[in-house]
Amino acid sequence: MSRRTQVCCLLQALALSTSLPLAGSIDLSWTPCDAPGLAGYRVHIGTSPGRYERILTAAGPEIRLDGLADETLQYIRVEAFGREGRKRTETLALSAELKSLPAPVVHSVGPLMPSEGGAWRTVIAGSNLSPQAVVRLRSRSLAIRSVVPGENRSLIVEVMPVAVPGEVGLPLLDARSVLVVNPTLRRPAFFDADPLRADVDGDGRIGEADLELIRAEQGLPAAGTDPARAADLNGDGIVDGTDLAYFSRVLTAERGPAIP
Repeated sequence: MSRRTQVCCLLQALALSTSLPLAGSIDLSWTPCDAPGLAGYRVHIGTSPGRYERILTAAGPEIRLDGLADETLQYIRVEAFGREGRKRTETLALSAELKSLPAPVVHSVGPLMPSEGGAWRTVIAGSNLSPQAVVRLRSRSLAIRSVVPGENRSLIVEVMPVAVPGEVGLPLLDARSVLVVNPTLRRPAFFDADPLRADVDGDGRIGEADLELIRAEQGLPAAGTDPARAADLNGDGIVDGTDLAYFSRVLTAERGPAIP
């Protein structure tokens, strides 16, 4: 599979709700993987880098992630997998790790107060409001000049009035008139197989020694010994045949036929 057809993910965290949800959510979508034998996608989710506590399966290139802890960064990796026979699966492509807060939820928007230079400011309160969030207003008569973090994880938004025919005075703002979008923090491009990850023993080479470590740790949880963590190539929390398949893909990409 060429790099231009690699799995690519885009987190979309949009919210206009005025009520506090029971738990956070993220709408996740990615460009489809077109590798032969694609059977579906596994979405790995956790609250710390490289440590995934949940694995969800998606038939297509999108899924809604629910039950996420509010105000907690979520670390996400998408794996495209193929199927050999009825049960055995292999990793076809594995995304880089992404991280994002759950979707922002706006609880309230404060009244417009005078600011410097003819500007006005308001305070947006809610949950999962990233300091780097992008804010949009539905009103045409206000243009956003700046957005900065406020107290208690709020956002202070400074706006300038814009003349609109037929509209007089400043509009009233509420949670329905504000759109907040959190940024998606991610490393550059997604990959088929990462040579550095496949160097299990850390000697700078990929070979039989790495393969033997993976075989020796099969069936062990990745939270065990250091070799077990390194041998968990696809980050699903356990060392198994999927990690062997991933290792084989690295060898194929690096120097030709894989070790049987």
